[in-house]
Amino acid sequence: MKEVFKDTAVNVTVEGQKHLGAVIGSLEYLEEYVSEKVTNWVSEITKLAEFALSQPQACYTAYTSSSDGPIF
Repeated sequence: MKEVFKDTAVNVTVEGQKHLGAVIGSLEYLEEYVSEKVTNWVSEITKLAEFALSQPQACYTAYTSSSDGPIF
């Protein structure tokens, strides 16, 4: 398949790609993508929870108005 597109700007992969926020590809790629997202969410929530101990209102505002929408 790669030979067909070798002289074009088309990127051919067998692992998978993110397309418009969705994952298209192998099960392994999907699992890797979801695992990375969950790891990032856990990290963000942990930081937010630590910050909330001293600044609960600011934390709530950050939680409900993040650039990606609410974290959950």
